[in-house]
Amino acid sequence: LWKLIPVDEVIPQGNNLSNSSSIAVGGIVVRNDLRVAASAYIDNAIVTSGSLTVQARENATLKAVADSVASSSGGSAYGTGDSIAIGGIISTNLVQSSAEAYIQNSVVTTTATGNLLVDAANTSEVTATTLSLASSGDKAIGATVAFNTLGYASQDILTRAIDALLGPPIADALLDPPIADALGLENPAKTHAYIVDSTITVGGDLTVIADNRAQLNATIGNEASSAASALVNAGGRAVSALLVSNRVSSSAQAYIDSTTTTNLTVGVT
Repeated sequence: LWKLIPVDEVIPQGNNLSNSSSIAVGGIVVRNDLRVAASAYIDNAIVTSGSLTVQARENATLKAVADSVASSSGGSAYGTGDSIAIGGIISTNLVQSSAEAYIQNSVVTTTATGNLLVDAANTSEVTATTLSLASSGDKAIGATVAFNTLGYASQDILTRAIDALLGPPIADALLDPPIADALGLENPAKTHAYIVDSTITVGGDLTVIADNRAQLNATIGNEASSAASALVNAGGRAVSALLVSNRVSSSAQAYIDSTTTTNLTVGVT
């Protein structure tokens, strides 16, 4: 029996004989905002224990993937007709976090060889992947705007764009003070461990640790491709633009202040 075989078709596939215009538009706007805090403390208390641990651990994780594709296939074998693809992404990923462990305004005693540990750790992580693709047989336009921050307060898109284009020093010098203040509005991913205004008697060791390992991992991709195909008058254009800002602010503090300590070995890290 006869059957259709693609390679034997009279009219070749992939080239239109008439003007066959096409347009594809794809866009994504994403905002991920994560705000977390962990705290452990003894405040205004009298505590007696064999061994004692005051520990706060913050391990917030934000994983965001934004992927946009716009593809257009049109035109004709004679180079007439339009094929336009426009794609873009605006992505904002923000994490504000803190970990705090402390003893204040308290009397703490550990018996025998008991140890006292005050420990704060912050391992907050932002992993952001932002990808945009626009492909066409004629005109392709792709744009990606991505702002990833760890330890900064929320800001509007315009402020972030100015900050990314000019950089904080130039932006602060050129813009009015209120806007300049917004550009530098830090809220560090902090890790604090401390003992203040307390009386501590420990039979073993006293250790105060603040460990900050906050990190930001960002992958950004923007591609615009034009693959013109026609028997005559074939032509194509591709335009791509990318604006990205990745900023991290963090702090770690471990200390003992205004505190009386008795019979102990002290370690502050």
